[in-house]
Amino acid sequence: MFTAGQLRGSWFGYRSYDTFPAEPGEQVVVAHDEATGTVRAIAVGNELGPRRTGAIGAVAADALASPTATVAAIIGTGTQAATQLWALSAVRNLSEVRIYSRNQARRDAFVERAKALTGAECRSASSARTAVSGADIVILATSSPTPVIDADWLESGAYVTTLGPKQQGRAEFGLDLPAVAAMIVTDSLAQIDAYDPPNILIGTP
Repeated sequence: MFTAGQLRGSWFGYRSYDTFPAEPGEQVVVAHDEATGTVRAIAVGNELGPRRTGAIGAVAADALASPTATVAAIIGTGTQAATQLWALSAVRNLSEVRIYSRNQARRDAFVERAKALTGAECRSASSARTAVSGADIVILATSSPTPVIDADWLESGAYVTTLGPKQQGRAEFGLDLPAVAAMIVTDSLAQIDAYDPPNILIGTP
């Protein structure tokens, strides 16, 4: 797989990585000077991939969440959950972060990591419902093929982002969520075709 990008007036480049079913290899990121075409940087390794996804999530949250949003709920404690929180803390001054996953040991360890990432009050939630209740920003970052939250648990006006499975019949959120959403933003035309929500914006990462 190849993804390309450009910062106009500065650089252009690409990222390459494999999608084989075995353990992933290392991706390569190459940046060229826009004016001369010379290589400015080469990065080998998988760290930039999750951080890029985290940065996209933060840009979206900053643009779409309420300007007064300071309470975040994270469902999941993996790499993507960490980079989403890392990037979100760069654009929002979080006052509280609630964390839930099924594994309590991982959840408790993630709380300590979240404190270092955000400087906010971070705590382990006893359930997904407890985590999202009253939260302004909700991040779903699990590998679950079935819904991990119910839409009626959410605070009115809450911003929700999802990173886990999003195929028809295999998603970490149910159709009750798009049914009540005021707006849905996606970079997938296939997702749009799956249901008919009221307002959809198409974005590109």
